[in-house]
Amino acid sequence: MRHAARWETSRRDLAAKLEQKLLRRCERSGEDPEDWRARIPDVVARLAEQGYVDDRRLGRLLVARLRREGRSTQRILAQLERRGVPDEIARELVEDLEPAAAREREIDAAFRLARRRRIGPYTPDPDRREADRERHLAILGRQGFSLETALCVVDAESPGSLE
Repeated sequence: MRHAARWETSRRDLAAKLEQKLLRRCERSGEDPEDWRARIPDVVARLAEQGYVDDRRLGRLLVARLRREGRSTQRILAQLERRGVPDEIARELVEDLEPAAAREREIDAAFRLARRRRIGPYTPDPDRREADRERHLAILGRQGFSLETALCVVDAESPGSLE
């Protein structure tokens, strides 16, 4: 309960954490872990009912933080999966009813990454910008942005030129 109250976690990760704790305790005490292992799903369900564990809340927090950091939708989905957020909740959190708004968010995230990495319109040396164009596209591509989004950001004259 302390773990779930202190850190935002998913049901899957909490079950894994409880499994680890159980195995360590049984190793020290010599007990059989099978006697207790079947109780883990009940404990996780009870903590979820009490609001200590909420996959949707964890997903919303992660999506908001990763968007602020300039992560692409693909990177966000991968992180949600890694943290144990169910796929249907993850897809729902990153999908947008309007494709134009989703595209705009993706471009905003790419610009945030470009600013942080000092690439594209944020390049400190304008004379090197054309020479580094392929490297800048590769950086955005490795972060999960589409070629179209990467070209839009790298070829922008200035950070505010898309508005």
